[in-house]
Amino acid sequence: MKSIRFRLLALMCAIFLVVSTALVISAVERRHSDVQNARQQLQLLSKAIAKEQVESVRKAHTLSSQIGSDPALIHFAKSATCPRTLKTLVDFDPNFANIFIANLAGEVICSARPSGEPINISDRDFFRAALESDEAVIGQPVIGKFTRKWVLPFAHRFNNPAHKTEGIIVTALDLERINRESLALLFPNGTNVALVTEAGTVVANFPVYTLRAGRIASREPDFVQLLRQGGKGDAILDNELGESTLHSYAPVTRTASGAVYWWASIPLPLITQSADRQLLIYSAPVVLLGALILVFAWYGTEHYLLGPLRSISQTAEGLGKGQTVNNPELARRDDEIGVLARTISQMAISLESKSEIVRLNRALQVLIECGRTISSSETEKSLLSRVCETLVRVGGYRMVWIGYCDFDDGKQVRPVAFGGHNNGYLEGIKVSWADDEYGQGPTGAAIRLRQAQFNRDFKSNPAVAPWSKMAIDHQFSSSSALPLIEENGDAFGALTIYSSSKDHFTPHEMQLLSDLASDISFGIRALRNRETRDGFAVRLGLSLEATVRAIASTLEMRDPYTGGHQRKVASLAEAIARELGLPATEIQGIVLAAEVHDIGKIRIPAEILTKPTRLTELERGMLQTHPDTGYEILKGIDFTWPIAEMVRQHHERIDGTGYPRGLKGEQILIGARIIAVADVIDAMASHRPYRSALGINAALEELRKGRGRQYDESVVDACIKVITKGEIKI
Repeated sequence: MKSIRFRLLALMCAIFLVVSTALVISAVERRHSDVQNARQQLQLLSKAIAKEQVESVRKAHTLSSQIGSDPALIHFAKSATCPRTLKTLVDFDPNFANIFIANLAGEVICSARPSGEPINISDRDFFRAALESDEAVIGQPVIGKFTRKWVLPFAHRFNNPAHKTEGIIVTALDLERINRESLALLFPNGTNVALVTEAGTVVANFPVYTLRAGRIASREPDFVQLLRQGGKGDAILDNELGESTLHSYAPVTRTASGAVYWWASIPLPLITQSADRQLLIYSAPVVLLGALILVFAWYGTEHYLLGPLRSISQTAEGLGKGQTVNNPELARRDDEIGVLARTISQMAISLESKSEIVRLNRALQVLIECGRTISSSETEKSLLSRVCETLVRVGGYRMVWIGYCDFDDGKQVRPVAFGGHNNGYLEGIKVSWADDEYGQGPTGAAIRLRQAQFNRDFKSNPAVAPWSKMAIDHQFSSSSALPLIEENGDAFGALTIYSSSKDHFTPHEMQLLSDLASDISFGIRALRNRETRDGFAVRLGLSLEATVRAIASTLEMRDPYTGGHQRKVASLAEAIARELGLPATEIQGIVLAAEVHDIGKIRIPAEILTKPTRLTELERGMLQTHPDTGYEILKGIDFTWPIAEMVRQHHERIDGTGYPRGLKGEQILIGARIIAVADVIDAMASHRPYRSALGINAALEELRKGRGRQYDESVVDACIKVITKGEIKI
């Protein structure tokens, strides 16, 4: 029996040793794999972020050049409107820390950022360099005298109408903000990022407690390695404490005093901590096995056999649970990690809430995805469940539910489908569509009044008092409800949506959600009546086009000229496309693009759109951003045609003199070439805020002059033909 026990124990120990050894080898291989993956990821992300920073540098460089070339700049700088206009430019792009104008003595005479005392920049390196150069000059990163943080200055001298130099215009790029946002958006906790000059000065950094701005790193091994590699690539180096760190480098720009580099680093223990923990856990049983063999020699197999088995079971249970990071717990810590977690959370919330373009794109994408869901659902139950899931997944809402009306004396609203964080919420509330305490909320009011309703804040709205406590416990802050309407106009239910942020639902978003509720109602009726849904795709397309046109129509409230102009350009573009013999489906896309080709002007200040005098170069530069802005609004919408690209290209010219990208010839879509010609005709033949109409003859003469050079020959010929034949009135 003793021999059997020894043999059994030896067999168990051998098996356990083999398994443990295999697991240890696996952990070692995983550690190596984690390092290689992190190395590749950090280099890819560094290149991508550096590319974005290069784009910010390009924008600042272009803006300084455009403003500095305006002969009227000296008069503008002395006007009362100068600080306000410069502030508008700074607010327009948050990467700009400041824009200011200085005279030949270096005295700042106009600035977007106020200062309590006179500011003189004659001691800055870029000041004298800009006065001596005909081009924009990039200065050495410095701590701004207005902002007191690290900025990258772009300076351009400007002349008066007599071509005499009067001073410089300076655009300051906020280096610290770029670093913070880059880290918050892409890199894991523990990553240190910085911008460093060729001389070794850290000019921007995040987090601030690791790489302090202003620190001289010229003698540090990792910076020496950066220079040795030409400011690009990656390296693993040991610091003064013997800790290994992964570094990634990428060039950003070159100034008069040398290059500026992107520098990201992350300690290797943060990369390998999971594998190291796994290795430690797997090593422990091996050590335990040796101890058990020794102890068994003294106490016997029977007493100690269960002990090792229990220990193995506990180890396996620990491995099954894993080691996860609880971000809410981290955020409550009082140390540096807690500060970093809270900072990243606040930055993410800020970036999500401030972009109106992102909100519009997301809402439109919700409409598209739900439309596809409705058109492909085979049963009513499937339709309702998939719509709720899509709204939560694509729209980012916290919870969505659909309820049907009970038409008995109780008039309750009965949930039939939901998506998101319910967690017993629907089971714990009572909602009715009667005119009583439980019918005053958005859901009941939407059904009773057959109109969309919204609740800005569960904490302060007395109408939602019966549900506010449970809603707050479920992290619901605001809500909206949209009625589901029968064909005869009566409401039979409601779509209710909850958001985790207060006052979430904007008028644009409510309009899109109302369109969605109408589509859901149509889909339900079609399924109930066994109607064919072949026509739903057509209805969805028309609904989507109408929604985009509705957004574009908001321009008319700020600039009535733009709204009428877009419709007239669309009519002329349609006639030109037909004359060219384009297919009907392609013509439809061109017409839609023409109807919204100026949608990007929604971001241009109204005082510029309606200014009764000619625009300055500065204002013209702002206006020329509207094709790119229009593209950003429309690019996420899944049209059949390249609507967003046509909108972005409608100011391009055949010879490459257009904007925003200077495309040439066949690089420009045919639809964009058609819209460009129609746009010129209506712009010249119509009244503008700053001049009277030039007339159709002047417009046609402009086309003839630019035929084959700025405008497509075949498009110009077709345009002249349809106007000459009287097919369309201008």
